[in-house]
Amino acid sequence: LLRLPLKDLADDEDIGVLLEFLRTCANANGDKHKHYKVTPTQHLDLSYRPYKILPQEVLRITGLTTLKLSHYGMEHLTDHVSALLQLVHLELHDNRLKGLPDSMHVLTHLQRLSLSRNWLARLPYCLSTLEKLEDLQIDENQLTVIFAEIRVLTALTELNARGNCLRQITPALTHLTKLVTLDLAENQLSFVPSIFGVMTHLVRLSVRANYISELPTEWYTLASGDILVFDVQQNGLKSPPPEIVARGTEQIFEYLRRFHLARASGVLDLSDMGITYLPADVMRFYKSVGVQSEGLKRLILDGNRMSWLPNYLRNMTTLTHISLKNCAFTRLPYFIGDLRELTRLDLYGNDIQSPPDEIIRRGVHSTVRYMRAVDGAWWTKELDISGQRFEHVPLEICDVDSLTSLKMHSQFFSDIPAEIGRLTALTHLNLQHCALVEVPESIGDCYNLRELILNNNKLITLPHGIGSCTALTDLRLHENLLEELPATLGTCTLLNDLRLFNNNLLELPLEIGNMLYLPALRLSSNQLTELSIGIGGLESVTDLLAADNYLETLPPQIGLLTNITRLRVTNNRLTSLPMELGNLCNMTELAVSDNELRELPALGHLTALRTLLVANNPLKLPPDRIIRKGTFAIVNYLRVLFEAGGAPAEIVERGRPSVEAFHQTFQQGVAANNLSLRARLLEQVPTQVRDILTLTTLNLECNLIENLDDAGLGNLVNLHTLKLSYNQIPSFPREFARLTCLTNLEAKYNFLAAIPSSICGLPLKQLLLDANQLMEVQDEFARLTSLTTLSLTNNAIRKIADAVPRGLTLLESLFLQRNEMLTLPDSLTLVYRLHTLDVSFNHLYTLPHDMGRLTGLVRLRLAYNDLELSSMTLDGLVLLEELLLTSNRLSGIPHTFAALKKLTVFQIGGNMFTVEPQNQFLKTWESSQKWLRFNLEAHAHAQAEQTLVAPLRRSKVAGQ
Repeated sequence: LLRLPLKDLADDEDIGVLLEFLRTCANANGDKHKHYKVTPTQHLDLSYRPYKILPQEVLRITGLTTLKLSHYGMEHLTDHVSALLQLVHLELHDNRLKGLPDSMHVLTHLQRLSLSRNWLARLPYCLSTLEKLEDLQIDENQLTVIFAEIRVLTALTELNARGNCLRQITPALTHLTKLVTLDLAENQLSFVPSIFGVMTHLVRLSVRANYISELPTEWYTLASGDILVFDVQQNGLKSPPPEIVARGTEQIFEYLRRFHLARASGVLDLSDMGITYLPADVMRFYKSVGVQSEGLKRLILDGNRMSWLPNYLRNMTTLTHISLKNCAFTRLPYFIGDLRELTRLDLYGNDIQSPPDEIIRRGVHSTVRYMRAVDGAWWTKELDISGQRFEHVPLEICDVDSLTSLKMHSQFFSDIPAEIGRLTALTHLNLQHCALVEVPESIGDCYNLRELILNNNKLITLPHGIGSCTALTDLRLHENLLEELPATLGTCTLLNDLRLFNNNLLELPLEIGNMLYLPALRLSSNQLTELSIGIGGLESVTDLLAADNYLETLPPQIGLLTNITRLRVTNNRLTSLPMELGNLCNMTELAVSDNELRELPALGHLTALRTLLVANNPLKLPPDRIIRKGTFAIVNYLRVLFEAGGAPAEIVERGRPSVEAFHQTFQQGVAANNLSLRARLLEQVPTQVRDILTLTTLNLECNLIENLDDAGLGNLVNLHTLKLSYNQIPSFPREFARLTCLTNLEAKYNFLAAIPSSICGLPLKQLLLDANQLMEVQDEFARLTSLTTLSLTNNAIRKIADAVPRGLTLLESLFLQRNEMLTLPDSLTLVYRLHTLDVSFNHLYTLPHDMGRLTGLVRLRLAYNDLELSSMTLDGLVLLEELLLTSNRLSGIPHTFAALKKLTVFQIGGNMFTVEPQNQFLKTWESSQKWLRFNLEAHAHAQAEQTLVAPLRRSKVAGQ
């Protein structure tokens, strides 16, 4: 024992281990012992021995053919292992070997070598000479590459490289023609060479648990060999797709075969492959084949459970035939329209809902054109599929949410899907000449809609949701079966084209009067018995066409349509016309034929009237002989009719009722000393007025009076109130100075260019001269010392003489908004009784310096001027309750405003400092006072901060 160089064993306390080793070596060597006989053997198994080096005694057993050193704990294999020249089987697995000695190249008889679960980082080059090696186990090491010289191991039948760090495979493996088993599982392979397809001798091939995303199509030839096991699981394969991989080896090879053949033939047949989606491999025909050759011509996908096609197929423009028989398609993708070479499209056995069956039945060219139009609509935002004779609206259209224009007229469908509401960007929708019986409520979601054309359908009613389409300007509903209109239609106030003729309308909603911009109301050929009184709000209407109805009367509100030029109510049941028709002074055509009229109202003053159609009426007035002479004769007759009583010519021209009404009004006014001739279209003051000396109130508003010089109003010395607003008066006569009892004078909306001097000495308390052409308030205006209310709004006043406020000491309310003033006179601060001052919408850039002296001021309106912060000396106005400073040039609000304890309405938005939206228009005492306190606190904080910082700045400057 002591002669053996076994230091590891000599130190072992377990003598049994030592004896077992000696016994094993003796068996292998055939030693003779005096106590027992040992039979020699060629196999030595030292596995699971706690040795670290190979004992020299083993190397002396030169006849060994099998040596097992697994689980040996060995880190290095001695170079002298080359002495074991007869070795056929060598097991070194489960050790710590990092390499093999180069001397192993002499072990040429070695057939099986196991190096599993060691620390090898590369395959030892000494193995390249072991030409008889049949089985090589190198799994679970740290190999990153297999050297190309492995090609010389032509006897190799099994190669196990599982669980290494291989990132690529050498093509040299194809030279191993006897290889039956190749295990490359659990490595880091991301690519496998296509040349492996020639290894048809393989029975088992595993590339499991790598990073391979694609198998070469050339591998399909492996199926023609002896392959039994083909494991590609856990790779994240994209080609073949997981669906194919899951169906087994045979399906994988079939898939690869079809793709390989498609490269040469241009025909890709994936029928009955059990796939549910088109693999991305098809893109190869665009990226490579599609560029270098003619590309893919036919794509056959029959018998799969596919329901969609990927978008990248739009690039396969060489396709001429697509077969989708017996699949699960319900909708075809839009990009079919890009396949311009497509001549055949097989869809048998699918439940295609989109595109419509009407398109599919017309053939592939119609289908492609239709899909191209829908697909292009995503970019052009316009789609025209008119005249296609659809029985249903194609649902794919409702998916193109970028559409702004959609034309689908001349179709057969009877309804619109609710999905139309998805087209929120739609501005133009044309559905005329279809068979629509209703429109969905979701049409209200198309809130950008401007033009909606629904004429020549079978609509009975409209949805209430149409009121949400407030941007509508063009709505065509003629040639339908409408019986009523929703009240919500009144919210479409921007309509300028509304066509309702040839329907079954029984009435109009009151809200129709909200359409202020409607130029024409077309109601002919309906079943209306009356017109809504709401039509009086259609102030822009020039054409009112209501022929062929059942109208019995016209509402008096029709007289408010002063812009009307054409009124047609022929073929109705009218028995009379309202007197208010006489107000339609712009009317050029009036057609009332085929009614039951007995007389015409006062139309004589309608000087613009050129066509008057009254045929087929039982008219007594005017008589038939006048009617036969034509329009001008009728109008002239009505003009001179019933002249009587000294009534003005304007009254006489309107006929008997107007004359009688005038006399009645005049008599009542004389009896009550209160005469109102308002809105009589008078061009001059009746001469009878000057003789009513006891008259105290005279109202001549809303007439056409241009001159008062000969009116004789100076005789009315007892007159207290004179109203002349809404006329065309350029000046007042001097005789107005005799109206010494006049206290209230209203002359708004006239053409006064200067304040008449004739009224400056009167005891006026209220003077209203709004909306004239005044440019200056002269000094003599100061003589109106009794004035308490003065309104000069909507003029062009640029200057108020400084003497004027000095004389108006009793003034309480002054309204000067919407003028051209730059400053206010400083003497304004002497008007101590002033409690309301409105100078909004001027160009004021400053205020009088002593503005705080107006301590009685309750309302001060300074909005929309050019005032700056320096002019805001208003802290003395302690009674101020309303202060409007909107849209000036203020950079802030003075902290002294905190003294305005009664301020309730406070508006400061639109200035040059930031104010939260909720604080721009304050309308309660609590909110206004809260903001003023906040402003005061902010000022105090800024002052304190400045007090602290100022000494530091001074010291810094001194140091510099």
